[in-house]
Amino acid sequence: MSAVVNALEELGYLTDASYPMYFYRERFAPYHPSRGDWTQEGDSPILEIPNFADMTMESQDPGLERDRDQWPLFRTEGAEEVLRRIDSFIDFCQQRNERQCVCLYIHPWEFWPMKESYNFGEATVIPDPFITKNCGDVALVEMGKLIDGMLERNFLFKMARQLREIFQ
Repeated sequence: MSAVVNALEELGYLTDASYPMYFYRERFAPYHPSRGDWTQEGDSPILEIPNFADMTMESQDPGLERDRDQWPLFRTEGAEEVLRRIDSFIDFCQQRNERQCVCLYIHPWEFWPMKESYNFGEATVIPDPFITKNCGDVALVEMGKLIDGMLERNFLFKMARQLREIFQ
C-alpha cells in the first residue's frame, strides 16, 4: 500500500482514506504517512484518514478482526448499533488522548436493492448475505437515522480535503 499512497502523492492527491483501522490497529486519527511504510507516521504530504472501527469490542475474528469494522453495520444491524460503536470509539480515543475523527466508508451500491444471486450466462455469483441484506430502501432509512444520530452528538461533517486543515 505504500506504493499506492506514493502514487497518489505523485498524482497530486492530498488525502487517502484506505487505512483499515480494524486490521492495523495502530492509527486512530488522521496522520501523514511515511513514504516507506504507509502505516507509520512520516513526511508524506498525503493525509491518511483511518476508516472507523470499534476498537473496544472483543473480536470473534482472530487475526483479521474484520468484525470491528463498521461496514456494513448500518444495514445489517441498524444505525443505533453503529452509533453505539461510534460512542465506544470516541470514549476509546478520549482515554488514549487521541484526536477524534470518525471516517465511515459506505458503498453506493448499498442504496440499491440487491439480488441474492446474479447470473451472467456462464456463471452465477452468490454474494454472502451480509453483502445484500437490507440494501436499497432499508439502507436509505438507516443512513438517515445514522446522520440524525451524529447530528444529535454534535458531529461536524467534513470532506476529506477539509480534514487537512484540521489535522495539519
